[in-house]
This record gives sequence, structure tokens and C-alpha cells, in this order.
Amino acid sequence: PIGDAVGMNRQVISDGDNGRLVFNGDWLPVFKEIIQLSKEKRIAMGKAARQSIMQEFTYEIQAERLKAFFQSLL
Repeated sequence: PIGDAVGMNRQVISDGDNGRLVFNGDWLPVFKEIIQLSKEKRIAMGKAARQSIMQEFTYEIQAERLKAFFQSLL
């Protein structure tokens, strides 16, 4: 994924590993860089993005985190 370097994007995207972060709205250089990447690197980046989402951000994982948070309030 490619996203602005704000909010949750900074937690989800590891810049250069599983996607690219855009700083200060400067999208054009990032697009140019992505276009220049080899097909293999783009595929590897996409696979890394999926793996990180599946390890950290599935509904099940988020539900467990939310449950633990609410239980900690009791």
C-alpha cells in the first residue's frame, strides 16, 4: 500500500518494506519510485503487506485487543 504518513498508516505501513509512506503530501516522487521497482520487488512488497495485516490487524486480533482493553477497565 501507499499512504500518507499520518495516523494508523504509520503503524500499518513499514516504509519500503510492505509499502510506501508519503510525507508532506509529496506523492509524485513516491509514484515514480514505485513505477521503477522491479515486478518482483512490487510483488514482494505486496506479500509483505498482506502478511503484516494478517498478523496484526485482522478482525479477530482487533476484537481480542478491544476485549482486553474493556476488561482492563473493570
